[in-house]
Amino acid sequence: MNIICPKCQHKHVFNFTITDYLGFICVNCHSYFKGDNPENWVFVKTFNKPEHVLWATIGEHISYDRSQFTIITKIQRFNKFQEYSNEYVGLTHTKRTVYFSDGSDYACVLKEVPRHELTFTSDNNCRYKKGTYEMTYSDSQHVSYAEGFVFEDLEKESTTLTYIKNNDENKLISREYIEDREECYQGTYWDEKRYYSFFNQYHRYVERKSIVSKRLFVISLCMVLALGASFYILNQPFLKSYEFTFDQKFIGTTPNNEFIGESFALESQELQQLDFIGISESNREGLLLAVKLVDEKTNEVYQTKEIRHLPNDINYAAGITADFCKVPPGNYHFIFSTSSARQVNTTIALEEDYKVIYGGISYFPLLFIYIALIGTILLYRRKFFAMNSSSALLTEQVPTYMDVLKFKKLLAVLILLFAIQYTIHFFVRYAGTCSTSTKVSALEDHTYTGSRMHYYRRTYNDYGTGHK
Repeated sequence: MNIICPKCQHKHVFNFTITDYLGFICVNCHSYFKGDNPENWVFVKTFNKPEHVLWATIGEHISYDRSQFTIITKIQRFNKFQEYSNEYVGLTHTKRTVYFSDGSDYACVLKEVPRHELTFTSDNNCRYKKGTYEMTYSDSQHVSYAEGFVFEDLEKESTTLTYIKNNDENKLISREYIEDREECYQGTYWDEKRYYSFFNQYHRYVERKSIVSKRLFVISLCMVLALGASFYILNQPFLKSYEFTFDQKFIGTTPNNEFIGESFALESQELQQLDFIGISESNREGLLLAVKLVDEKTNEVYQTKEIRHLPNDINYAAGITADFCKVPPGNYHFIFSTSSARQVNTTIALEEDYKVIYGGISYFPLLFIYIALIGTILLYRRKFFAMNSSSALLTEQVPTYMDVLKFKKLLAVLILLFAIQYTIHFFVRYAGTCSTSTKVSALEDHTYTGSRMHYYRRTYNDYGTGHK
């Protein structure tokens, strides 16, 4: 049996004759015609594209219950809560019929049951073949999309009552009112994966899903390598780390002094952050200390805030951490400037045990970009695998790498990640403003309690403490 659409001339081929239908919808142009004979069909309207996937295809052959069924009808309906349901009618050449139905949270297969075999009671129960079914759902629905032969007026609303078997929740009776007709069906709920496996389009979806997963993985791997290479290229001048260690003792006759530390070279072609980490000790109570970094060529000075030494039973000490940002290359030294509001004629002893570090990089920006990349890929993966009618996995053509990159402008988003990486690097290294920061900490004593009462330092280690 061949049906040619009067509007677009698309040819529909069926391997047997179908009768008693009330209308037909073209699978190509979605035009809806009423009538039981193509010669006197009346055009009604054109359906819009379905909102959700209808897995069956008109003319598709499905093996079920030892028979070969041909799909002749596809219908998508919505209730007042915008919940959808799909229906597919399968027919054999001997006129045996099966009905497939699925929605957002169910999938079932049904067969029509003569009305006289069912007994409906006043307490909303139904009896069928010694089983009792209880009415659980009631829905009124309208048709939003259809294809193939239809056996009802699609512009009319239908009402469905669903009865679930008392001792087997997988069994159901569906009682439907369409116009002035009552139709009854008995069915079984199926596992969704097993149910969808009936349909060729689902197998194509699973196959394409596997292909796209592999291609997204390859794209992700290439992006990880490219972003990592870009990060190292941008940070090439900062990769090597330099460290200088000093232990200096100063003596002054008055509280107000400027003790000059040893010189060191900051060798770089770029501005660097210089970290000062040390321990300062004094024999004088109330002595204030300011640490100054001096450029020996320009005499430019970077200065910390004033630091007060903290008392213990031996002397006065403080752990000092200072960050000097955007320091240009050159030769430098530190000046340890001491002062006191109390003028006492006592010799000032100051001991500075410190190290200076510059260079090296923080991997946080790279980690941030990698997290953004992972989030982007997962988001696009979810969009790719969405089971809706516009899914890229339901097209006839197998998605290529370029198709994946073009999907919802994924390529542009990936390029944007490089732009974000460069922007972060440029802002942190060059554009952002910063100032010298200082942190003063109390030092632990030999009991590891954090008390300063028994502190006495003779050596320095990487943690800023001097336990012996």
